[in-house]
Order: sequence, then structure tokens, then C-alpha cells
Amino acid sequence: MLIEGANVIRRAVRVILVFGAFNVAGAEPVSDDHNPGQKTFLQYCAPCHGKDASGGSTPDIRGLSKEDLVMAVQGVDQMPSIDITDDDLDSISVYLLSLIPND
Repeated sequence: MLIEGANVIRRAVRVILVFGAFNVAGAEPVSDDHNPGQKTFLQYCAPCHGKDASGGSTPDIRGLSKEDLVMAVQGVDQMPSIDITDDDLDSISVYLLSLIPND
């Protein structure tokens, strides 16, 4: 029961962080001045997944959870492992969640 409560809290924090990554005017990601995850994403992920994370010839990673991101950076399929800090994974995850398509 305690673990379930911790998971609920983590999800709530993610939701708060994601909504904090949006600007008030139109639910678009804010610039990297306010979202360090964007800068880190551009450094580590954009070369293969594109500046908008939609993939192209690689997987679309918009909205990818931190758990999936942690697995991916360990090396999955054709993706090599990446040496990255937990803080960078957190910020990239928040940024990717801010890119969830509105479809």
C-alpha cells in the first residue's frame, strides 16, 4: 500500500512538472531558458529523434515516461547506451511529457 501511495505521489509531481513546462498562452513548450530539459534533450536525443522528438526514421519519443527513458538509455534495439545523470533524465522526461501531441 505504501508503494502505491508513493507511485501516486510521483505521478502527481510529474503532472505538476509537465503543466509547469507549458506557458499559459497556448500549451506550447516554453523556451529552454525555462525548461532545462529542452537543452539537455537537444544535446543527447535530438540528433537521432529530431528537434521535436517525433522521430522520423527513429521512434517518436514525445510523452515518453521517465521509466521508459531510463530503460532506453541503457541501450535498446539499435539505440546505444548513453551515460547520463539522473537529473538530466528527470529534466528530459519533463520536457518529453510536455511534447505530447494534442490529437
